Amino acid sequence: MRYATETARRLGLDATTVAAVQLGALCHDIGEIRIPESILRKPADLTREEWDIVRQHPVLGAKVIQQVTALQEVVPAILHHHERFDGQGYPGKLQGQKIPLSAQIVAVVAAFQAMTSDRPYRPARSTEQALSELRRNTGTQFNAEVVEAFVAVHEAILASESRTLELDLTPLLRPRQAIQARV
Repeated sequence: MRYATETARRLGLDATTVAAVQLGALCHDIGEIRIPESILRKPADLTREEWDIVRQHPVLGAKVIQQVTALQEVVPAILHHHERFDGQGYPGKLQGQKIPLSAQIVAVVAAFQAMTSDRPYRPARSTEQALSELRRNTGTQFNAEVVEAFVAVHEAILASESRTLELDLTPLLRPRQAIQARV
């Protein structure tokens, strides 16, 4: 969440969009609650049918967040965080600047986090390997501008003493607007 927030700030996004990126980074995989655990934790390659199920999680997650009126600006980050800059992603096969910038940021940060974490099917990669992989995939999977902003933020965070970030959603909430689920 911190990397996404700071990357959004580095890219000069307004406070509302930064807050949407922040919450999008926190909730981007919320749709996985509807994916069977046996698939998510499978220690081997997924079958085509299993991949089809996993690829549903952005749509499922967006449906969850859409129920909260005050969080509509977070939906694009969740729905489109698996789009690819070359148009080969999912669920909408969006390409380039048609992908919401919030989703592009979440995609880079989520990919870095995934690469540097142990998975049931492979060990974690080093930070250097993950950063190299992000750079190698600019222009195809990722927006180069977002990757370079993320790399700069990563270096700045490592150099700083403070490693905490508070969740501030006030820019998303309009005055007197409470978070309410649609019925």
